[in-house]
Amino acid sequence: MTDIQNQLDALYAQALDHFRAERFGEAEALGREILALQPKLAQTLHLMSAVALRGGRVQEAAVLVERAIALDGRVATFHNTLGEIYRQQGQVESALACYERALALQPDFAHARGNIEQILAGCDDKVAIAYYRRQVEAQPGHAPALANLASAFARAGEAETAVTFYRQGLALNAAMPNVLCNLGLVLSDLGRLDEAIDCYLT
Repeated sequence: MTDIQNQLDALYAQALDHFRAERFGEAEALGREILALQPKLAQTLHLMSAVALRGGRVQEAAVLVERAIALDGRVATFHNTLGEIYRQQGQVESALACYERALALQPDFAHARGNIEQILAGCDDKVAIAYYRRQVEAQPGHAPALANLASAFARAGEAETAVTFYRQGLALNAAMPNVLCNLGLVLSDLGRLDEAIDCYLT
């Protein structure tokens, strides 16, 4: 490892420490110093994007993270940050696509998954239904995807359709107690009390 690389690594570690401690001015100053030495460092560009986003400089943040992704599109956190930027700009579909890309790269990325759930909770029901339909089409036979689609229909007031998809999901995986509970609630709302009780007792 060269001396310049050691210097860049040390500076980045310091900048990251400043960012985590919410000393954003110090993090940005070090980031600029790094990029002056080596302008094509994806991690530093991403860090600078995060600093800009915290400062409300959304357009600048977008440019920086897009540069990072152009250099290395395999890092899930880069796509998650771009999703955050799109969400702040009100571009829901683009934000969801970024979060999906982050999860495709890192399936256990809880932050990205939480962002999807949060954004869908605040969306029009039609947006949530369309999103979960795509998930079902992309993962046929995936019980949780069917359950999510069912819940979206339930929130939209389409109880019968919700029951259909809940049952499809449970046929694939009966060991989903929260889904059984949700199905029971929908059946109860429909006045189908015997079926609802069966769900609660299963």
